[in-house]
Amino acid sequence: MTITRAEKEKRAKTKKSVLWILLSAFIMIALPFLAVKAVRGTASMAISFILFFAVNPVYSALAGFFAGKQVKTFWWNPLLNALLFVCGAWLFFDLGESAFFIYASIYLALGLIAMIITALVIKKSADKRNAILEARKKRKES
Repeated sequence: MTITRAEKEKRAKTKKSVLWILLSAFIMIALPFLAVKAVRGTASMAISFILFFAVNPVYSALAGFFAGKQVKTFWWNPLLNALLFVCGAWLFFDLGESAFFIYASIYLALGLIAMIITALVIKKSADKRNAILEARKKRKES
């Protein structure tokens, strides 16, 4: 049984999707768990601040960047990060705390902005490449 190119591409996209889901779950759920359960006292609060103000925003922007490369496939990635953050924060910090929605909306905004910018840059470079190829083709024809 041979695997077609479309099936290979679908499997590759599925593997990437699973990888992003696992990575997002680790960063947005497992790291807060470790910060609360594995570390005690003020060190736990310091690690939480590092997560909220450094790790999570950078990861959200990077996830948006990679989602922008294939928007049709990974459009859900910035949304997933925000949702997993709220779940992780409510599980390990304070259930029902509405302040976590502010953080989640910032992470969502960072991911969406990075995704949109990446998609626009890729589209613009593809348009430029196509214009150059058309100009070369016209020169050869004339």
